[in-house]
Amino acid sequence: MTANNSTIETLKIKLRSATKQKLTNEREAHKLRNIDRCLAEDIAMTKNEIEHQQDQLRDIQEQISQAYHQITMVDICKSSERVKIEAHVNGLFKHKEGFDVLFNKEKEKAELQSKELRDKEAEYKELATQKQLQLQQKNEELLREATAVEAEADGLEQECAVLKKRNAAIMLKLRRKLVETEDIRRDLMKRKAEADSCPKDIV
Repeated sequence: MTANNSTIETLKIKLRSATKQKLTNEREAHKLRNIDRCLAEDIAMTKNEIEHQQDQLRDIQEQISQAYHQITMVDICKSSERVKIEAHVNGLFKHKEGFDVLFNKEKEKAELQSKELRDKEAEYKELATQKQLQLQQKNEELLREATAVEAEADGLEQECAVLKKRNAAIMLKLRRKLVETEDIRRDLMKRKAEADSCPKDIV
């Protein structure tokens, strides 16, 4: 019975350890889901920024188109203002070129960040998959160990039952022997008492 109790206690300890490991893995999975959500929000924010910059570029392009129209109207009305308008247009072109350079840099930066985020997301997903596989393998291993321990406990219980029956049979035989021995002792005592009570022959 002591060995059986020890085996059951060991099984309980293993089960508590498995439960603790499961909670740790669940907390790790929760952290990974939070990181994945933050990455998705960052990607959406970067996309919105790019769209906003594209809208600004379209506005500037529209302004340039309007400036060309103004140049045409000024050429028709006042040729003396042509130099000023050309200078204004050249300034707009330079502004556009500077903006294009800045926009291309920001675009490259955004694309690089987007790629890094995609790579990190893929890495986190791979890590989560590996963690899930490890957890599954650990749970299967614990299940096999628990099954083996249960089978061993069942075997010990059956063995204990057999020993109890054997001990009961032995005790029954001992009690019968004691009863027989007591009967023999009483019979001997009785015979001795009868022998002592009889008169002895005179020599």
